[in-house]
Amino acid sequence: MKLFGRNKSVAVDAVTFDTNGWRRRDQSATHRRWKSKNGTNVVLRYHQPTPALPFDFRFIKNARAYYDDVAGQRAGAMLSLDFVKARGIPSVRGVFKYRCPKGTTDGKIFAGMILLPYRDFAFQIDLESPVCLDNNPREAAAIANGEGPAGNQADPFFVRNADELFAMMSDTCVKPIPADHERYDAAFPDHPLTRLRADQLRILKSLSLHDAIKDALPYYCQ
Repeated sequence: MKLFGRNKSVAVDAVTFDTNGWRRRDQSATHRRWKSKNGTNVVLRYHQPTPALPFDFRFIKNARAYYDDVAGQRAGAMLSLDFVKARGIPSVRGVFKYRCPKGTTDGKIFAGMILLPYRDFAFQIDLESPVCLDNNPREAAAIANGEGPAGNQADPFFVRNADELFAMMSDTCVKPIPADHERYDAAFPDHPLTRLRADQLRILKSLSLHDAIKDALPYYCQ
């Protein structure tokens, strides 16, 4: 717990949002975890001090470059990253895509993030979708519309067996594809990416701050 100005205290419960109908899974002094009706895993985390970030709300290009690099280090892809105001609260909103961990099912996981950085502390809300199998109807619809996967086809390669193929696939970075765009959400309301974005939007629309942090100093990168 961090004390600042006027002896006000800050803790994880200083940030709240609509979790009606969600199942609380676990909690600690610095986090809360739920599972939404959509099957999305949602975690609210409190950080003190604020993690060192190479950007602040003046530098959207820096923020996008940073999170694109972070996703790439995990063989993932950044689908979107923007600065938004959630009920007047400056926030960073991102959506990402990753491969399932090695040794698990073949497919992808979508992740979302809402970051509220202040000078002395930060709150981060992470979302993770259920597994989305490859070659699903959403991707097929994009291809049928003439929007195939992004045009960065790799050179042909040869493998000795299926295990080697799956190992190579799991080590290959995923790429954004047209089917990931929000314009396909309405046509596929049950897709894990659509549901994750819906839960993220629900949080942004209902986000509320305790009076203890409304006067907190904003974060500025050094």
